[in-house]
Amino acid sequence: MKPNFITLDSEKHKSLKLADGNSYSQIKDENLAPLTIHEFVRVSANMPIVFIPTGQENGFRAVAMMGLAQEENLFVGEDSVWDGIIVPESATIYPFGLANDEKDKTKAVLSFDENSDRFTEDGEGRALFNDDGTLTEFHNDALTFIRQHWENMQMTMAVLKQFAEQGLLKPFGVALNRPGETEPYTIDGFHIMDEDKLQELSTEDFDTLRKRGLLPAIYAQLTSMQQFNALARRKFAPK
Repeated sequence: MKPNFITLDSEKHKSLKLADGNSYSQIKDENLAPLTIHEFVRVSANMPIVFIPTGQENGFRAVAMMGLAQEENLFVGEDSVWDGIIVPESATIYPFGLANDEKDKTKAVLSFDENSDRFTEDGEGRALFNDDGTLTEFHNDALTFIRQHWENMQMTMAVLKQFAEQGLLKPFGVALNRPGETEPYTIDGFHIMDEDKLQELSTEDFDTLRKRGLLPAIYAQLTSMQQFNALARRKFAPK
């Protein structure tokens, strides 16, 4: 069923609870997971990290590659269970989202997918509202986490725009060997860090990246390219 996100309301949804679950069915047909720069080091050990143009001038977003083709997720099987070490934050947020408060547009509040089968009013689960209509600790924690994730996402896009303006990104494609095939499996259309351009930076510009704490993320992106071979093994493994 197609997701339908609506804003949580203390009156309409005062009895709503979220049941525990480990299903990732919502992303089983997604091959890209939006990523924040704060996740690069952890995710680089499990998935390739690449940059996708947004269509705006020097605009890019970071994504973790979960599959090598559209509508392919090599980390989520038929049972919808995650088969990997690290789960991108964007995949853990569901079935929640973020929306503007209808009463105060400057505030962000939780939204939720009303079609998710994890929400219940009668069964067991974690309550979203207290009896007096105030937010439960769980609700507050979820809201804080998602707000921080959204802020980190905006920061990531700002950093990538700066990288693009400095000429530190380059188009990239990869050719992967397929067992029993003479022609490689090729994919392209994304960008990565340009290591040569990094080496050409002035001492001052490079030191600025270091002081901003960006070097670990930069090198994590570059080393994550090794994970393309791991994805290929998942994709072409004998059934």
